[in-house]
Order: sequence, then C-alpha cells, then structure tokens
Amino acid sequence: MKIKAIAHVHSLYSDSFASLPRIKREAQKYGINCVFMADHLFRLDDFNKFVKECGELSDENFLMVPGIEMGSREGYHFLVYNIKKPPLLEDKKSSAQEMCDEFSNNKDSIFILAHASLYRQPPKAEVLEQLDGVEVWNTKYDTKFAPNLKALKLAKAHKLIPFAAVDAHGRFCLKRLWLELEAQRLDRDEIVGVLKRGDFKSVTESLFINFKEKLTPKQEISFRRRNRFYGSVRYPVCAFVRSGFSFPGPVIKLCQKMFKWL
Repeated sequence: MKIKAIAHVHSLYSDSFASLPRIKREAQKYGINCVFMADHLFRLDDFNKFVKECGELSDENFLMVPGIEMGSREGYHFLVYNIKKPPLLEDKKSSAQEMCDEFSNNKDSIFILAHASLYRQPPKAEVLEQLDGVEVWNTKYDTKFAPNLKALKLAKAHKLIPFAAVDAHGRFCLKRLWLELEAQRLDRDEIVGVLKRGDFKSVTESLFINFKEKLTPKQEISFRRRNRFYGSVRYPVCAFVRSGFSFPGPVIKLCQKMFKWL
C-alpha cells in the first residue's frame, strides 16, 4: 500500500488556527492519507483529548498520528511522533539529555531533532546518539525548494535518519512537502517502523529525493545555491510574519504572500 504522509503539523491544541478535523479535510484534498501531528502539549487533560481525537479521526483510509514538539533548556526543539503516554517533563524547563532519557528508548515512537538548520551549534554528541533522526528539511524555515545541506551533513555524520517536514501552522502549508512510503496497511506502528528504517522518499511538486542515497554533485550545487538565496529571504519574512507587530495592511499581506510562496 502506498502511503502519502506529511509530518510536523500543529493544530488548535497548541499554536495553529486549524482544528484536527480541518487538517484532515485539507490533507485529504491533496491525497494525503497520513498526518504526523506535533503539538506543544504538556497539560494532561489537553494531551488526553488530543490523543483521543487523533484516534477518532483515524480510519481505514486516513491515519492521524499524535505527536508533540518540546523545547529544551538549551534552546533545542525535539519531536516525538506516535506518542502514547503524556510527557513527564515540562517544556523548555528540561535539558536535552533529560528529554533523551525519557524518549530515546521507546521503540514505538520516533524521536527527532526539529528544524536542525536553526541552531548555531548542534546538540552534544551524546544527545544526538540517542535520537532516531534529524529534521533536515523544514519548509517553514528551509523553504520548499531544497533541504538544508548543513543539517543533512549532521544527520549523515551521526548515522541518523534525515526527515523532511512542513512544520504547518495553517492549511496552506500542507501540500508543500510530503513523504512517500510503502506499508502493508495504514497502521501506526507499522508506518513508524518504516520511517525509523528510513525507507521513504521526500517529495515536492518539483523534487523527489531518497536521502538513503548519496546526493549527486549536481544536486549538491543546486541545493547549496537554493539554501543561500531562499534562506536569506525566508528567515526575515518568517520572523516578520510571526512577529505580531502592527504594520500597514498592504505590507503584511505582501509578506504573507511571500511566506506562502517560499
């Protein structure tokens, strides 16, 4: 069975304006049949409601996998996909190592360093060794045009699975980048197993990449150029759109259009 999945999606349970049912409707419009959620959830009541609703929205044709995003004391963000128990730690108050101690040994979930291109210095080697993967392509920060080569190099150096994700906070991000994989059925644990082996491809409307294969010299040159050009535009636009400052309406609309295009 061919699975078309998107990863790192936020909902109304944290800092997005899209409800879980709306995310499902929008995803299905684009032929996506699996969504990996990544909300900021540390209250027990919210967590239980979130996991329950993800289960209620899943059926034989669609799978919504509960997950969380956490921020460590050092400023690193981590993703845990297919989480089944509420986290014991508090967001941004725990160290990266404490998060590893809680999540790295869980065979049912995927433990990932989020948007790795943002950090000036990567986590310590002893932290990286306990991860399943690294988010080397995040369309919110790296754009939909290319993965980040620095983050990809980090993943390869530590033999971690390179992941691609949309980091969606609204419905317009859902069709930017998806994962294609094969599985016997639309089952959470089976799909998680496939992803932990790295048996998937990262796909956009114009790119098709298998990170298990070495990039060609042509691809590296192209991605390096795209990183430099689009990244220099993307970061300021992203910061501007998220800033919350009061600017003239036409300026905000222009930046929102650029944000969506990038």
